[in-house]
Amino acid sequence: MRESLKSNSVAVLIFANSSNEELKNKAISNGHTLFDSLTEHTLNTVNRTGLPYFLLTEKEQNGITFGERFVNAINFVFDTGFESVITLGNDTPHLNTNDILRAACSVSRNEFVLGPSTDGGFPFQNNRCSN
Repeated sequence: MRESLKSNSVAVLIFANSSNEELKNKAISNGHTLFDSLTEHTLNTVNRTGLPYFLLTEKEQNGITFGERFVNAINFVFDTGFESVITLGNDTPHLNTNDILRAACSVSRNEFVLGPSTDGGFPFQNNRCSN
């Protein structure tokens, strides 16, 4: 499937705060280990796709609100020349490489993809692309 994607068509945006920033608002025992592990897992999963990716933490994010920072991060990826962006947080450890590749297939066909999420996120899933 990767061969059908143009080299500059799809990039992954990992939009995740550092463990230090996360712990400013969350009192979690061993939180540094938890958040660092989640980010490392996400990076490893995205790396296995072979897709280009960007990790933007609070250090690279611009804006006051979450929405401003998120939109600015997406625009940053578009401004580097990519036609489609897959956005991920570091809080979906169940997400796997095939999920991301299916999303890449869908967005490269100009299909909008959200989810799936069973934890209060967006419930929509597009299953037209298979791996």
